Amino acid sequence: MIKKFIEKAENIKPFNDFLIVFLWIFLLSFIRTFEEYVFFNHSLIYSIFLHSQFFFFVPFTFSIAILYYMTKANVKKIMSFVSICFILILLAPPLDYFFFGRTYGYKYVPIEKLPYNMFTLFIYEKNAGIGLVSGVILIIALFSLYVYHKTKSPARGIAVFLMFYLFAAIISSKLIYSKSTFDHEYNLIMILFYLALSSLALLSFLYKSNKKLLASLIKNFRFSTTFFSVFTTFLGAVYAGLASIPFLLSALSSIFLSWQFAVILNDIYDKDIDKVSNKSRPLATGSISEQTYLRIAIIFFVISTILTIATSKMMFLIFIPIHVLAILYSVPPFRIRKHLFSEIVIGLGAFLAFLLGFFSQKSTLSTETLLISFIVLLGSFLASIIKDIKDFKGDKKQRIKTIFTIYGFKRGKQMSTFFLIIAFLSPIFLATSLTDTIFFILITLIALIDFTKKENVPRIILYYLISITFLILRIKLII
Repeated sequence: MIKKFIEKAENIKPFNDFLIVFLWIFLLSFIRTFEEYVFFNHSLIYSIFLHSQFFFFVPFTFSIAILYYMTKANVKKIMSFVSICFILILLAPPLDYFFFGRTYGYKYVPIEKLPYNMFTLFIYEKNAGIGLVSGVILIIALFSLYVYHKTKSPARGIAVFLMFYLFAAIISSKLIYSKSTFDHEYNLIMILFYLALSSLALLSFLYKSNKKLLASLIKNFRFSTTFFSVFTTFLGAVYAGLASIPFLLSALSSIFLSWQFAVILNDIYDKDIDKVSNKSRPLATGSISEQTYLRIAIIFFVISTILTIATSKMMFLIFIPIHVLAILYSVPPFRIRKHLFSEIVIGLGAFLAFLLGFFSQKSTLSTETLLISFIVLLGSFLASIIKDIKDFKGDKKQRIKTIFTIYGFKRGKQMSTFFLIIAFLSPIFLATSLTDTIFFILITLIALIDFTKKENVPRIILYYLISITFLILRIKLII
């Protein structure tokens, strides 16, 4: 009977698709959280609700990783089996309400009571519940039987049971202290904490199961441009005054994931160009399929959007056009990427990233804030024109319009040098002293010399970030 259940559960075809599995676990966690609202009047405040949902991704991702380590079974089969077993998380609230008379919600267990609760199977722990404990033990037992079925080793089966029991006990404990579960910052910290733990489990799993894919994905993070987006968001928060670290971390995480979403879209629709100009990228090397890559992009899109929803309405409103710009830039029939001066999209993205950081700390704009934001837009737009220099051959082959393909490499470089000068000198309009003016002129000269001799785009981006950072620190009188 157990053998038939395992074989059937691990061969549910829809659950071989990791995007469907992601949405499935999201749906299960949504239903489970809503059950707690129905039976125990669980709060529907969106940050608390999302906190509860992200919690369930941790045991799910760790379950897949642990079962893979212990069995080395087919990844898709493990994913399908765990997805079926997780249906059992829906049993706890109705069991506790109807059979054990529970009328109040579940809470994290005090960490100091962990040894006692583990020894007594959490039966006497009022923050848990007999229905909840029963459901967890049933899932753990199924995982243990799965390992025994795959390895024929009783020792491994028992070891997995104890491992999962310890993991469940730890994850149900109050690992981060808060005076109130209604504290917005606390719930945001927990969402980010669970996201980090889930990511750690997935990275560990990928490291063991597919190192080539993991290395290819990490290498393609576009560290210089990713850093530019993340740091621009950070500068917006610094300018606003850094009132909330959790809100800042949420903004930085959101923009990082959003940028990876944009990168993947760009790779998918630039694959023919990359075969000429960027041969090490995942699609160009064949280390990942286009279908898989697109699914990863969708997951990045969903998680980054949820993070902004959990943080603030204003951040969410700023975030919508960031995603829209990513689609307009790369995806047909829009594909602004093909048109001359498409870099305006990058400038607008930097403008919105700065405001995202700003609104993670404040809710009102000043004229000065808008002026700095427009300087970031102008500078990012003009400075980013130089990035097309490395794609010259691929862009020419695919008839992409850039100043290099239209006016030729030599004249294009001269024009981009002129734009670079304007980009680097634009902060002078907000200079507060002669020292500031001298600094902006000097860093402009350094960038020009470097670009003329080395054509090192990542280093030019770094120089521009130094320039904008100096401007903001001077305005805030930090230096």
